[in-house]
Amino acid sequence: MALVPTLEPSLGDSQYSPSGWGVGKAAPAKQSHFSRLQQPLLLFPPPSGGGQLLQAKFELITSEASYIHSLSIAVQHFMNSRELNECLGAQEKQWLFSKLPEVKDVSERFLLELEERLEENILHFDICDIVLRHCPAFRRVYLPYVTNQAYQEQTYQRLLQDNPKFPGILAKLEEGPMCQRLPLTSFLILPFQRVMRLQMLVENILKRTLQGSRDEATATKAFNQLKKLVKECNASVQSMKRTEELIHLNKKIHFESKIFPLISQSRWLVKHGELVEVDMQLISTLAAKFKLSTKMVYLHLFNDCLLLSRRKESSVSCSPGVSACHAPALSSGRCCPSVTVSLPLPVSPRTGKFAVFVHAKMPELKVTDLSRKLHGVPGQIFHLQLFDSQRLKHQVLLRAQTESEKQRWISAMVPSSPQTDREHVTENADTAQVQCIKAYKAQEHDELTLEKADILGVKTRTSDGWVEGIRLSDGERGWVPQGHVEEITSRGARLRNLRENDRIKHATSKLEEEQA
Repeated sequence: MALVPTLEPSLGDSQYSPSGWGVGKAAPAKQSHFSRLQQPLLLFPPPSGGGQLLQAKFELITSEASYIHSLSIAVQHFMNSRELNECLGAQEKQWLFSKLPEVKDVSERFLLELEERLEENILHFDICDIVLRHCPAFRRVYLPYVTNQAYQEQTYQRLLQDNPKFPGILAKLEEGPMCQRLPLTSFLILPFQRVMRLQMLVENILKRTLQGSRDEATATKAFNQLKKLVKECNASVQSMKRTEELIHLNKKIHFESKIFPLISQSRWLVKHGELVEVDMQLISTLAAKFKLSTKMVYLHLFNDCLLLSRRKESSVSCSPGVSACHAPALSSGRCCPSVTVSLPLPVSPRTGKFAVFVHAKMPELKVTDLSRKLHGVPGQIFHLQLFDSQRLKHQVLLRAQTESEKQRWISAMVPSSPQTDREHVTENADTAQVQCIKAYKAQEHDELTLEKADILGVKTRTSDGWVEGIRLSDGERGWVPQGHVEEITSRGARLRNLRENDRIKHATSKLEEEQA
């Protein structure tokens, strides 16, 4: 799961910059710097050869100025609002805004050094040494801010529901012209975005720096430090969310006999959802007489085991008279007038209870895609077998609603190793690649959060518009909607992406060897 949400306040092509400061409010000093920082590339067209490197450096500086502009709105307009402060308790304010002022202060000091370096020589300057020097300060403010994410989200939702004054005051503040109709939440997530963005910006500089040079060594060190920070932030957020999720599930999942404790530091939820169980005894029935079973199976897939369960009858309500034609779980694009059933309404994974009837360890699962092999059985079918020390203890045919749902379950149950994934995308230029053209925030556990310009090696595609890919920069695998990426059709471009990725990997390995 990726760390950074994808919603970004922006103005045109600049990052993090809602424009305007409202009537009677002067923009902070950094706004004028932001305007000035965009001029050099216009006044001095980059020379051939070093132009991309210069542009990459300017992008880091101008985006930092734009980012601070937006942080100023969050602090001055929202956090320092008298009306908002009057309706918030001290602890609520702390959880909602966390270390936002400290993040802003660190960023302003960082930008000041960047500007001073730029003014020394506008066409020949290095900034990665400045990035490296500020990494300890970044860690001091970004890690606590990101770790507070769960409390921030919970506080925001609780205030909306339980504090009668909060929604009205917040809506009024969000209508301010400086906000560009963006909600408070889009400003609160800025630090999440920026820490990942900084890593990407330094990576772009590293790719364009002369190989074997002193600047390359400095850029590699800065990139490594930012990569470690992002990894720490991800681990912190994931740890809190995973523990919270297990605590909730432990209250909902019931074993006939308590075989093992569900809560474990080494366990986390990979995927969950409900599928239709196909009656295996009806497979031989002629298609004209075939009727699909309406029995539902709920799957909780963890990193080390799979639980199959039924919803407890008292935990869900049914909608009488709902036909299979209107039930999402049975929809295959065509109506089946001979089947009318009552199906459970969709229930949040944190509501209702589940009775586990079988479980197995991850290595003891076998999954076979049967959609093209079973005639007369409509929909996306796969065969799931659960073993216990090579002894088959349960098998079931499961029907997914769409091709992507089926493929995502198969991929999650039988995952490839990270090494296999890396080899799949890095050793063959003919492997399809896609580039993110629209940022995406993962909505489910098996999805991948993408930033614009991320490059993925394609592993699986589905006819209903989903792509499973492996990100070249870090080897993370996940699913994304097809509409957020575009195909890289040029073989030369794919080769260049692989070479750049290999160069960064080599430079990083060399640095680690020197530090060992």
